[in-house]
Amino acid sequence: MLKNLTGIDSLYEEPIAPDVRIDTTQCSIADAITLITQRLIHE
Repeated sequence: MLKNLTGIDSLYEEPIAPDVRIDTTQCSIADAITLITQRLIHE
């Protein structure tokens, strides 16, 4: 068994200051991918 794996035996901890925040209730998967890709390219 994998140890300290989020969702298996370790709780999810919300990041304090995420680099990217996407409201998936307000955009499509394609739009979310575009936002993430643009963020990665411009870093």
